[in-house]
Amino acid sequence: DQFTLHLKCILGGKLTPVFLKQKGFAMVNLLGESDSTPYWQLPSHAHLHWYGKTTNRIGRKMGHLTALDSHPKKALKKALLEKRNFQI
Repeated sequence: DQFTLHLKCILGGKLTPVFLKQKGFAMVNLLGESDSTPYWQLPSHAHLHWYGKTTNRIGRKMGHLTALDSHPKKALKKALLEKRNFQI
């Protein structure tokens, strides 16, 4: 993963080859838009990374969505469509 690779780089360790799973990747941040409790439907075409924060407020980063596809623009479209299911 990226953290192991980062530590190996800092500590002068042997770096392992990195291979892309898909040519397209996108990430969309999930930022608080109110003080209310967030709710959502689980994404079906993206992966949810929720930070486990219990207090919501405007502008607070609560998590992010990542999506893969054959092109970055297609991945971004997937992630943005999934973001519509979040009320933060």
